[in-house]
Amino acid sequence: MTAVRQFGPVERWRRSAGTTAGGLSRVLVRGLGAAVVAVAAALVHDAHDPGVLCPLRRFTGIPCPGCGSTTVFIEAGHGNLLGAVAANPVTVVVALGLLVAPLGPAGGGGACPTPVATP
Repeated sequence: MTAVRQFGPVERWRRSAGTTAGGLSRVLVRGLGAAVVAVAAALVHDAHDPGVLCPLRRFTGIPCPGCGSTTVFIEAGHGNLLGAVAANPVTVVVALGLLVAPLGPAGGGGACPTPVATP
């Protein structure tokens, strides 16, 4: 009689990394995480408007390349996607790139190839 080995959830998650289904599930988890953070940022910002959050802009008055990134997540958390793109289009593109990164260049989960030893 052969024993069937049961894998725990962490092991199943790790083993699914190189599959398309695993990549899609990682995109879903990242998307849900980003949505939770965006809604939380919007709620916190509505409750207490902290003013300018960027230290460079606060102390020097010069906007940094990341300025508007917090506004992107606040606008997305309110469901205003056009406002998010208007606040900082680069942040939106980077966030979308990070969201779909588990799909990899070929859509197969982005697993690294195994190195081959050369003589």
